[in-house]
Amino acid sequence: MGSTSGHEITHPITVILDGPTSYHAWSQNMIVFLKGRQLWCYVTGDIPKPVPGLVTNSDSSDGDSVAEAVVQVDDFEAHLEEWESIQCRILSWFINTSVPAISSLLPRLETGQAAWSFLATRYNCIYDFALEFHIEVKLYQIRQESGQSISDYYSHTASIWAQLAAADPPLRYAEDIDLFAKYKDRHRFTQFIMGLREDFEPTRAALLSRSPLPSLDAAVKELISGENRRPHHHLSSSDVVLATPHPPFSSFDRPRRICTYCQKPGHDITECYRKKKDDKRKQHQSRGTYPRPQAAAVSFVPVDDPVVTVSQLESMFHWYMSQPSPALSVTSGYKSWLLDSVCCNHMTPHASHFSQKTPLAPSPIIYTADSSHMSVSHIGTISSPDLTIPDTYLVPKLSLNLLFVGQLCELGLDLHFSNCGVDVQDPLTGKLLGTGRKIGRLFELCNLQIPSHMVSSSVAATTTLSPDLWHSRLGHASLSRL
Repeated sequence: MGSTSGHEITHPITVILDGPTSYHAWSQNMIVFLKGRQLWCYVTGDIPKPVPGLVTNSDSSDGDSVAEAVVQVDDFEAHLEEWESIQCRILSWFINTSVPAISSLLPRLETGQAAWSFLATRYNCIYDFALEFHIEVKLYQIRQESGQSISDYYSHTASIWAQLAAADPPLRYAEDIDLFAKYKDRHRFTQFIMGLREDFEPTRAALLSRSPLPSLDAAVKELISGENRRPHHHLSSSDVVLATPHPPFSSFDRPRRICTYCQKPGHDITECYRKKKDDKRKQHQSRGTYPRPQAAAVSFVPVDDPVVTVSQLESMFHWYMSQPSPALSVTSGYKSWLLDSVCCNHMTPHASHFSQKTPLAPSPIIYTADSSHMSVSHIGTISSPDLTIPDTYLVPKLSLNLLFVGQLCELGLDLHFSNCGVDVQDPLTGKLLGTGRKIGRLFELCNLQIPSHMVSSSVAATTTLSPDLWHSRLGHASLSRL
């Protein structure tokens, strides 16, 4: 603040009002400031504008009357000037703590009381359900970030709760107020622990198993206490140095890498899946979400039909790729690999993709949901600078490159789908092996490098597949067709 004198303060609070998201914090800070200088009554109207006598609107049809301060005629001018001076001073504080787009609207309102009412009507969620909905969505999506302390996470969440509190129903009876407070505390307790990081899972499970459930304050206190007991809580990863005697080196010794970001062994920070995922989320938050196609885009696929045929999948893909969005460009259909959860196996129509392949005789038949069928001519491994995919079918009549999600999971890979795309991770080391992008409702894999030990085990397993497994992978074909 600029000075201890109220007349010299130009920026009474540090919070800047820039819209609905900052209104609650701005209004709370401004109320505290005005009450501390005994000026809040001028905003609420408890100290009305002076008039030289009692004015009553006796013609009011609803029985209400408007009464303003009674001031002796000799002192009226002085009191009116003082009241207007205080109102203009309050109004100037509102102007100086708002962005230009908002502050430019306030001078015409002339008084702090009128400006306060205008801002509350525009930015308080009690008057705007669309704003309340936006805040609710934000609260639903909030999660504890990597490296964020419990105190910071709670402070962030509590600020959103405070914004929604303005829309709470007015309660008259003490019993109702007490019951509603208990309900709201339980609801906030659930919301808070839902957003905790995975490393707090043991504490979260312990809190949920208690009967009765602890209060939100008690849960936060316990989480902070557990966080403080962690050995790495007060030390950054760059401050920790481990010194151990180095044993004689042998051919079986391998350097043990530990990531300085997630503290897990098997990889370093440049390969850390969690860091890349966090960085990608922050990048998308700063740039906004990907442009979405219009609803009419998938009108040719019934929403209530759980089965999408190959022809429908092809139509969807070609439609999305034909849109002039920058997010849907770059990759051609020849090189595009789409992730699918219902096909029987990895498959492609392009023989040139294979680094090695073996003919299949007799040729397996793949039956699709639209009663059409296609023959599998070869099985082999796809190898390119971007992709390494074992156990893949060559299906000449197919028009798309398809990757079977279940087959990738059989290799021991973890696939993480989100609105931004898909990440493929080695669960043992935490290393990011591949990434993909979201195209409408489809997911295209951009790169994937499967470790050699997974590829070799897959190839070995392929040579000894039982008829039952072939039956399962080929869409439950009969044994006579195998």
